[in-house]
Amino acid sequence: MNRAMALRHRLDVVVNLREREEQRALELLGEAVRLTAARVDALRAAEVRARRDGRSPGPVEQWMLDEAAHRKALEEVKGCAELLARAREAESVARAKHLEAYKQAEVIRRLAETRKREILEAAEKREAKALDEIASQRHHRKG
Repeated sequence: MNRAMALRHRLDVVVNLREREEQRALELLGEAVRLTAARVDALRAAEVRARRDGRSPGPVEQWMLDEAAHRKALEEVKGCAELLARAREAESVARAKHLEAYKQAEVIRRLAETRKREILEAAEKREAKALDEIASQRHHRKG
């Protein structure tokens, strides 16, 4: 089967193209997964900040500042949750694109392998036929 590995044909270009597309889709999926993880971390940190209630008895002005800070922390949680939802959606899209690229590459790889096998089988048949003819010619010369 070493000959099959060395055999090159027109489908190899398409295989290489599909494999590059698959690799790029995988890289994009990795970026999307990393972004989603970062958004999860940001949301958790925002939730921790929002849970801290700095409001305490004291002057009204201080309480109003603390209330505004708490409201801002809650808004940050909401914003982080929205960013996380978008990141998860982007990850889902990237995962689907990678799956599609993988399927396309796999189809072409199988097709190329089948074609290589057919070419090798045809070459082996031609070689066997040529060897049979040589053997037949030698047999007739001796006789």
